[in-house]
Amino acid sequence: MKWSPGGAVTDLGALARARWPQHDASDAFGINDSGTVIGQAFKAYPASRSEPHAVKWENDGTITDLGPDAGAASISPQGLMAGSRRLDGAVWQTAVRWAPDGTATALTPPVGRSADATAFGVNDAGTVVGHSWSGNPSRENQRAMRWGADGAGVDLGSAPSDPYSSARFVNSGGTIAGVSIRTPIYTYLAGSHHAVVWRP
Repeated sequence: MKWSPGGAVTDLGALARARWPQHDASDAFGINDSGTVIGQAFKAYPASRSEPHAVKWENDGTITDLGPDAGAASISPQGLMAGSRRLDGAVWQTAVRWAPDGTATALTPPVGRSADATAFGVNDAGTVVGHSWSGNPSRENQRAMRWGADGAGVDLGSAPSDPYSSARFVNSGGTIAGVSIRTPIYTYLAGSHHAVVWRP
């Protein structure tokens, strides 16, 4: 759904599928100043959230399928998009940046990091932020990542004494905000999560 400043609601719809088309569903995860919305379309009940596709919805009602086994999480003012996608039947997902025309670029992890990665934010310079996993892709091994315009990844590290982190947002100047994690992300103990900022 999209809400106008005046409160009018627009149903953005989902993708037409050959199988159970009446059960298609969708989620929106980001919008830019032009009103372009990005997110994910998928099968709903009885195949809950299956067959996910990353999707872009334009103001004129055009729906663009950005690819299967994917979800778009962020869109910049000029239409660059970031998210994640499973490539070539892999069991893990790769961070992806989409150009405004829908062309996808898989983002490369740095040496020592797994290709299993998730992207959450993108700016108009093409900088993408998110996190990747170490050799064992489990929740306690995530580390904040920045991918430059060339697609190469950099491990951003975390706050002192914190082994884990995740980058969530990047602004036009390249400043990044996210979370530093002292204990595994699934253990929400007092003091385990701290908001942090990485400056250029």
